[in-house]
Amino acid sequence: MGKNEFTNEEIKQLEKLIRLRVASDRKNQKRIRKDMRTIGFYGSDYGITNMTIDKFHALIDQGRIKVISDFPATKQIKPKTISTKQEKITITSYCTSMKPVIFPDSEILILGTMPGKTSLESQEYYAASNNCFWKIIEKLYNNGNRLTDYNEKTSCLKQNKIALWDVYEACARNGSLDRNIGKIQLNDIDKLLSDYKKIRKVIFNGQKAASEYTPKIPYEILCSTSNSNTHNTLEEKISFWRNALIL
Repeated sequence: MGKNEFTNEEIKQLEKLIRLRVASDRKNQKRIRKDMRTIGFYGSDYGITNMTIDKFHALIDQGRIKVISDFPATKQIKPKTISTKQEKITITSYCTSMKPVIFPDSEILILGTMPGKTSLESQEYYAASNNCFWKIIEKLYNNGNRLTDYNEKTSCLKQNKIALWDVYEACARNGSLDRNIGKIQLNDIDKLLSDYKKIRKVIFNGQKAASEYTPKIPYEILCSTSNSNTHNTLEEKISFWRNALIL
């Protein structure tokens, strides 16, 4: 059994831990739950197993959790239990997708989920240096030679009748990883396909991209070009993408 009175500082610590727990995998969730109990908070006391920040605030609004003035608590979570890496996960941002890179004669539409932080900041698709998308395009369509800037990259796509867009129009996301995406809003891909009738095939860049939308035209789900995909080597990724793109 835990307590139902927490200082302002403890409330802040719990809010941070709850947000962190929601964004973490199962292994880390277990550790974070232990940290919450160190402060004296047990979700089971309130009949809640999957605590969210909204549910936590509701408990406060209902008076089931009381916020008291700050004083030295008998049990406080040690700052070192939250690593720098984990702190980054707690920073949630609202992301809005970019306009599609598409041309009147485009025949293949490649769909990702939502551009990463680097791409959104630069407004360039697959801008992160550790994403191998452009390396694959260079290998398949530019004799392995580097495409020096974004104009060259999009010109290469135009020449080879390839379009780029994303499944999500907007979402909340911690960092840049797909597994941290929530509160999604979908792009109107059906309308895009209706407007660009020469597109005959959709390619999903990773399983996550295909999880929310099913095209009415032929499609393939390929291995992600993100560096988070450690299951495939670069050579394997090039091979998979070559089979899908080079018809």
